Amino acid sequence: MAINVGEIALTDFFSRLVIDSSGKLNVASIVKKPKDEATVKPVADKSTDAPATATATATVPATNDKPVVPIKIAKITLQNGTVNFSDFFVKPNYSVNVAKLGGRITGLSSAADTVADMELRGTYANTAPVQILAKLNPLAAKSYLDLKADITGVDLVGFSPYSGKYAGYNIEKGKLSLNVAYKLENNQLSAENHLFLDQFTFGNKVESPDATSLPVNLAISRLRITGVKLI
Repeated sequence: MAINVGEIALTDFFSRLVIDSSGKLNVASIVKKPKDEATVKPVADKSTDAPATATATATVPATNDKPVVPIKIAKITLQNGTVNFSDFFVKPNYSVNVAKLGGRITGLSSAADTVADMELRGTYANTAPVQILAKLNPLAAKSYLDLKADITGVDLVGFSPYSGKYAGYNIEKGKLSLNVAYKLENNQLSAENHLFLDQFTFGNKVESPDATSLPVNLAISRLRITGVKLI
């Protein structure tokens, strides 16, 4: 038995990601966890007329002898999608949309010697362009990922809930550009991140028990004076 799909097309799709007040991501609850253990009850010895005086339980590793079903998906097309993200872990709460999300994934397969290509583009908060390019094989037994993502000109004022909670100050102005690269191969993950801040300025002080005691305003001022880009 094998599963072969020619093309999957999603248009005007919507996804909602939520971090609740305890810090848990909503989609984590829909993933079925594998049963690592099974509980068994031994049967009383029928060779004696004496009743069993106790019932014992034991845990043994569950076995799954079912063969893996080969899966191939030639092409997945995404058009005009929206991903809404809300964080209820921080106060005040924070929400943002990644809109106009589109692109394609080609060559998905569970075969170990195959790699799919992914290209996605969208806009963050309706202003900052987002581009994601990757080679991956998430269906294979050993996952492989080579991903590069770029986001340009994110308005940082919307991140004031985070800066207020952890830095103790709101953000008055500033823009962020981010280039990230991740590679997963042979169960080894390597990452490279480049962060650029433009005209970043803290605003009013916020009383927060989680705020750092470090002089963050002084640090930002020194970086601005020396013209340093944060990398």
